[in-house]
Amino acid sequence: MFGWIELLIVILFVFFCLMTVPLGVLVMLGGWRMMHGRSYGLSVASSFLAMLPCQPLFPLGLLFGIWSLVVLSRPQVKSAFEQADARGGKPTKSG
Repeated sequence: MFGWIELLIVILFVFFCLMTVPLGVLVMLGGWRMMHGRSYGLSVASSFLAMLPCQPLFPLGLLFGIWSLVVLSRPQVKSAFEQADARGGKPTKSG
């Protein structure tokens, strides 16, 4: 049968596996909202969550998290989010 160390390892493994699912969903939701120019706070929070080392693809999350935080910190991007919030979440089409 299992000893207490093996049981602890199994419990921690299950806990971390179950925690990655809600974190992943929150990161995807934040990315979706970021793509549509809504919810600046959620977009920043999901960028930070993507950089946490508890995700299976941590190196990719770190790269994309840093990149998205750099982009989100630009004044033009902040004003685009503010304008979208003022219009009820509908960003303007540019291009």
